[in-house]
Amino acid sequence: MEVFQREYNFVRCGQCHLLFGISYQRFKMYDKAIKNFQLAKHLGILSDTESVIHLANQNLGYLFSAMGNSEAAINNLLLAIENKQIEADYLLTAYSCLIEEYYNIGEYKKAEQCLAEAESVLNRAGRYKSYQLYDYIIQVYTYLLSGELDKFKTVLTDNFIPYLRQSGEHSDLVFYAKLLANHLEQQGKYKESVQYYKIASLSYEEFVNM
Repeated sequence: MEVFQREYNFVRCGQCHLLFGISYQRFKMYDKAIKNFQLAKHLGILSDTESVIHLANQNLGYLFSAMGNSEAAINNLLLAIENKQIEADYLLTAYSCLIEEYYNIGEYKKAEQCLAEAESVLNRAGRYKSYQLYDYIIQVYTYLLSGELDKFKTVLTDNFIPYLRQSGEHSDLVFYAKLLANHLEQQGKYKESVQYYKIASLSYEEFVNM
């Protein structure tokens, strides 16, 4: 950071602040995380670097979501998807979190709108490296929002959760295993739900020990 500051390299300084923010968030030092993400965004604006601006908004969205502040999370995630020319991976990550937030607060129409936009981005991007990940996320929320719970369960148990386990996507595995476990519990399928809560718990342990 000191080297980049001496060289007035705003882009690299912004990227450093993003890393600081992510590190502070992981240790639940939320005030310091927010400050670093905001500094990264400011430097991104000064250097006119869309990727830094986007990642700052996206990470602020994740952070406020983790803090239970859906309104602030959504506001920042909406800023993150404003530039539709940003890399598909960045856009689809932000859309995924936005869909989740809207679903959690019962804004199903807005979740469906974001889902349609995310599918359009995915179709334009073609079959690139992370295509399968976002395709499964879109399928999960499509079935969840349409009430097709059998299909929702099938795509998770037969396809998405095995895919996440194989690819080592521990953070996503925790989230989607818990999502499935919660729905199975609501349906009175307690034995099955315990199975997926255990997967979520083990995946969380692996995630924090990385």
